[in-house]
Amino acid sequence: MRQEAFTLAEDVAKDMSGKRHKCAFTLAEVLITLGIIGVVAAITLSTVINDIKGKKLKAQLEKSYSILGQALSSAQNEFGDIINYNNHHHDFRDTFIKQFANAYNCWDNDTHTCLTSNTRPNEYKTYNGSELYTLRFDDGNFILQDGTFVIIENGDGRLELTVDVNGKNNKPNRWGHDLFTFQIMDDGKLVPMGADGTRTDLCDSKGLGSENGVGCTYRALTDKNYWKQLPR
Repeated sequence: MRQEAFTLAEDVAKDMSGKRHKCAFTLAEVLITLGIIGVVAAITLSTVINDIKGKKLKAQLEKSYSILGQALSSAQNEFGDIINYNNHHHDFRDTFIKQFANAYNCWDNDTHTCLTSNTRPNEYKTYNGSELYTLRFDDGNFILQDGTFVIIENGDGRLELTVDVNGKNNKPNRWGHDLFTFQIMDDGKLVPMGADGTRTDLCDSKGLGSENGVGCTYRALTDKNYWKQLPR
């Protein structure tokens, strides 16, 4: 004898006359269904929001890379020579800033920096959210018209540019999330940190070093899954 299928939408019962009676959802069934829908919606919405944020930050990073590269080429034309750590780096800051229209030069104010401290920029964190304690932010910084924050470093044998692509007043303010570093190589080219010839060991979701994240820029530009795997 074939059994009739029952659904959550209707409870089928037969009386002695053979008639079927349909019953509505119970309150418990409604609440359970709504709860499941809510959980699925929350997960989906969170994924969509993070995906949108990642795409926006990547677009801002690509824009910053292009702008910094063009400004570096312009500065080298002004110098009439290649700019690298061993050549003109002491004069680099002032010449580089001049390549940007109406940039706010933080080095001209009384504190000599847009950061809270030259040696302990507590607005920023490492790639995985640890405390950032570094001297990479003490050789000049300025703000572009669109709010992009640019930091110059010319120590430890490297000439570097670090950029906060959405501005220092906007979170997350973490290396490898919205803060990215580039290195000016010996041939004068601007290269994303983490590429061959640069520091490739400083982009670890479990790393505890105070510079962890400085080497994430190349991956952020080239790895299609990078923005989906950022540490919380």
